[in-house]
Amino acid sequence: MGTSRFAPVFCPTVCVAAGLIFSAASYAQSSVTLYGIISGGIGYVSNEGGKPAITALSGTLQNNRWGLQGIEDLGGGLQAIFALDNAFNTMNGNTAYGLMFGRQAYVGLSGAPWGMITLGRQFEVSFDYLSEYSMMAAGTGLGAHIGDNDNILGSVHYNNSIKYRMPTVRGVQGELMYAMSNTSSAAENRLFSAGVSYEQGPLKMGVAYSDLTRPGTVINASGAATVDYTGVPFVLFHTSPLSASVGVKEQRVVGVGGRYKLGSVALAAIITDVRFNYLDNTSLHLTNYDANVAWFAQPDVKLSVGYTYTSGKYGGFERSSHWNMAQTGIDYFLSKRTDLALFVNYGMVHDGQVVMYTVSPSAMNANQLLIAAAYRHKF
Repeated sequence: MGTSRFAPVFCPTVCVAAGLIFSAASYAQSSVTLYGIISGGIGYVSNEGGKPAITALSGTLQNNRWGLQGIEDLGGGLQAIFALDNAFNTMNGNTAYGLMFGRQAYVGLSGAPWGMITLGRQFEVSFDYLSEYSMMAAGTGLGAHIGDNDNILGSVHYNNSIKYRMPTVRGVQGELMYAMSNTSSAAENRLFSAGVSYEQGPLKMGVAYSDLTRPGTVINASGAATVDYTGVPFVLFHTSPLSASVGVKEQRVVGVGGRYKLGSVALAAIITDVRFNYLDNTSLHLTNYDANVAWFAQPDVKLSVGYTYTSGKYGGFERSSHWNMAQTGIDYFLSKRTDLALFVNYGMVHDGQVVMYTVSPSAMNANQLLIAAAYRHKF
């Protein structure tokens, strides 16, 4: 009698309590993080297509983005992960590349003993292992390797990609990536990329290789490299030097870079070798030499200076070009998440155009000066 009288009250109470406990444990084992970067500024450009300009600049200190990252603990050290990463223009609110998640969109699995595997739209290995050594990333300014010809700043993102990152062993880590053509012809718009990094104490180094065949929307609009390969004004060399209607047959990039820290000073350098073969049998061979220094003069003040020399040799006709890019800047951190900066870039060219990141190209055989004030906020 006593049992039957208390059972209707006791059982629901226990079930609800147990459900809440298990539900809380489940939520504690997974998380979704909202993050972002908003950066912009005002700049004076001495030569945009032959004329000076004062212009509002988007992404002056770092590319704008907002995104979601998720992790679920599956047990045994294994985690389910995902990322949705949107790129946008601070000055007009437009999304970049015409895509909702133009920077990255992937899902994968990660575990300390096995490494990490992800599938979706992603950055290539050259970006993962080399970008931090370039003067634009390590310092303050917009002095990218001319036209981001080696893509170490991630101007091009890759669809249909599967990437595997090996676990770090004694400071060594490796990464492999393959981005599929999604057609019956595997060679039409596909990418293979691989790299290795090493970090020990103040020294960090990276080596990477990429091979991209027949990219762009004309040959295969559903392949690895599409809208951002052909539709970004800053990016150069993605069509034949003889005809803007002729695309790339193959692009290969190999690079090595490193950084060494001496207290508050970081010394970095990178060399990349880039080869374009075009569908009309012309070619272009570019070599980028980049050296830079960053110094935290105070915990909240960073000074930097850098220089890049790029040599270019065309094939199929007689032409050689070279570019010089100098950069200096000061970055003042108001907090861990907000900073202000001033920087100067100056580019010189022989037989070609100068173009800085997010800025329109100069007139042919004309130098370009950029002076800019910038801000950045992270959340």
